[in-house]
This record gives sequence, structure tokens and C-alpha cells, in this order.
Amino acid sequence: MGKKICAKCDKEFQPGESVLTALDKPWHVSCFVCAKCNKPFGGGGSCVLENGKPMHEDCSKAQFEDDSGTCDACDKTLGNGEPTVELGDGSQYHQSCFKCNVCDKPFDKKSPYHVKVNGKPCHTKCADVADDVTEKIIRNNKECTKCGKTITSGVKVVPGVGSFHAECFACDTCGCELSGKYFIHPKTEKPNCKPCVDKFVKKWDRNKEEREAKK
Repeated sequence: MGKKICAKCDKEFQPGESVLTALDKPWHVSCFVCAKCNKPFGGGGSCVLENGKPMHEDCSKAQFEDDSGTCDACDKTLGNGEPTVELGDGSQYHQSCFKCNVCDKPFDKKSPYHVKVNGKPCHTKCADVADDVTEKIIRNNKECTKCGKTITSGVKVVPGVGSFHAECFACDTCGCELSGKYFIHPKTEKPNCKPCVDKFVKKWDRNKEEREAKK
């Protein structure tokens, strides 16, 4: 039988030493604490996992906000399944918040983002009628994960997946352009639209039931 090693400190348990089993792993009692605040869990011992580490729910939320940053338009936390639009000057937006400051319409292939007016993103045509253009085109110079070409304006950054042109960020199954929230396919682990993920899950559940019925 192999020796037990603590999930936090990687030290071997000594004979007679208490072993706390949580999250399917062994811990020293003193080691099973929140990875952010370093305090023990309450009487119920409940916790959540953040990047594989145990945390209090409030600490996990705070850590997510620290790691993700905030949207420059609405000041709310980025992430939560919605692509982030990142500009070359370091500013970041929820995809749904990335709109022209003059006409309040989203950017697309026909009316792309190219300039900032007084620090706010605008369509080129809208900037022409603004009082003054304070910043010219801002380039990201990142390579698109899908097509490999350089991205020269707003880039969709999908955590753990890559960076994309707006038109390249599409469902990996049906090819439809993804807008708003995206969903990770359980098998391929690539961005998909909700209908394609739902279809796969239903098929998977149906096949599972058939396999169990044959046993």
C-alpha cells in the first residue's frame, strides 16, 4: 500500500497522525484551509474549488474578480462565460458592452472599431462627426487562434481557448458566429453555441441509458 502524501504540503503522513480526507484527497488537518485567506472552513466543512484549490465561496468569488479584472464600460467583473474584447491599449470589455460610444451600436464587419474618441471606442464613420479624434487606430498585433492572421483591432479573448477575430469566433460544431455567452463542448472542449451543446448532451444521455439497459 502506497504512502499517503498531504495534498497541500506534499509531506508524508507519520504513523498515528490524523488524516483528513476531503475533495477525494488526504490532508493534514492544519493544511486543509482556504487557499486565499488561509483560514479553516466552518463547521460544515463546505468549500469550493478555484483552480484546483479549496476556498471559501466568498474568497473564490473575490479571487475570480482579482484574476479577471473589470469591464472598462460597466465596471463589472469580466468572464463568467462571455468573451472579452481586448484592445491594444490594454482596455477590456464584455462583448455585449463593446459598442460605439456615439451611436451605441455594436461593431461588426461592415462597421468595425478603429478609433477612440476621448478614450471611448467608436466606429470610424461616427468618429468623423465627433468633435475631435484623440486616439488613432489601436492595433493588438495578436495572431488569431483559428485563422492564424494578425488581429488589427478589437480581439475576442476567450479564457483558456485563445484570441479571435470577431468573424472567426464561431461554434466549432455548426460554424455559427458566437455572440454573447459561449459554451464549452463536453467532449471537444471547444467553444460551441448552446443548441449544439444541448444536442450533444441529449444524445450522450440517450446512449448512456441504452448502454445501461443492455447490462
